[in-house]
Amino acid sequence: MAFAEKDLAEKLLLVARFKNQAMAISELDDKVQSDLALITNRTWGVMTDAELADLGITSARLTAYVALLTQFSRLMSNQAVTTTNGRAASDGIRNV
Repeated sequence: MAFAEKDLAEKLLLVARFKNQAMAISELDDKVQSDLALITNRTWGVMTDAELADLGITSARLTAYVALLTQFSRLMSNQAVTTTNGRAASDGIRNV
């Protein structure tokens, strides 16, 4: 395969990955909006450390993660966002 053909193949592979990522992000946004609406509709207050103990998650970590999801949803709907340490918020939930 000539260099130009290989280069084009790599570009197309990258674009295909971008397409898959875009689909995943859009699906995630749909789920996030639904989950945030559930929290709002049920008017749940902040969960306590005691309520979350079985999951090994603190209330502060959950609050940081919900803030991240809120900012993600705002970003996806072209609203102003506040910077947040998204990796720390995500890791605080997934690495428990």
